[in-house]
Amino acid sequence: MSKVADCLLNYTPESSKADMAAASVLLGLLPTILSLAGSSTVEVGLVALQRPLLALLLGTASPAVNPLRTFEYGAPAGLMSRKDYSAEPPTIPTYLRLLVSGMQYALALAAISNIAMVTYSLSIRTYSVSNQYVPIVLIWMCLAIFVHILGAVALRLRVKLIVENPLGISTALKNEFLLSAYHPAGRLVFRQESYWFISLSWATSVATIIQIAIGTVGLSSLLFINTQDATFVALRCLGSACVSRIIVMFELSNMRTNVHVDNKHPKVEELRVAYGFPKEHVVEYRSRIVDACSSP
Repeated sequence: MSKVADCLLNYTPESSKADMAAASVLLGLLPTILSLAGSSTVEVGLVALQRPLLALLLGTASPAVNPLRTFEYGAPAGLMSRKDYSAEPPTIPTYLRLLVSGMQYALALAAISNIAMVTYSLSIRTYSVSNQYVPIVLIWMCLAIFVHILGAVALRLRVKLIVENPLGISTALKNEFLLSAYHPAGRLVFRQESYWFISLSWATSVATIIQIAIGTVGLSSLLFINTQDATFVALRCLGSACVSRIIVMFELSNMRTNVHVDNKHPKVEELRVAYGFPKEHVVEYRSRIVDACSSP
């Protein structure tokens, strides 16, 4: 195959080679650009606490993951804390709730189909200089799913969602297709950090970096694609990432209305009153409260 590619390049005009080089630069930057537009593993993992199937589809629809620094795990409490004057979800009829939920799944599946078509087109219509026999673009896409699953497992080792009434299998399946704002009220309780959690969170951060690096090497080494097609590929991937991101943030906004973050710490209530912190802002001032608890 390399001899065929060399033969084609020998008879390719220099202007076309320059066009391919510009396309390689754009495609090489694409994984980093998508990681800025994509959701983090913590955000997708929080959605998976209530709607695991939707979270899996959203993780698959986004071809890149927002990276986390190693040993610096994202704060689920900050993501779930309600902001001042945040919008309340409107009261809508049941059929509209099902319609919105169905649209979420339809958009997620459409984004997945879009990514699958882009991957297939790049695999059969281009030639990879870095690896001729391994579908490196497909590996890059699939690694994003693996990273999100790893992050969701790590999150479950750190937090636990406790609902008022324990859910059976039938109720859990029913709630999967229900918007998070209309799920039973619950509390997000933090577990004691374990070595399993530290190891998995570190592995998630490293896997995210590896996934971006593989995508950068694989996409920048593609030949026989011009700048126009590369731009179209970038826009399609960015569109899927944005759709996934919008749905994730919509679900997190809904979860804040019925999920209370339980930040238990000795003397928290006593110090909250002493310092005059509003009760709903305990999460934001938690570090100051903990420091006060630790001081003699």
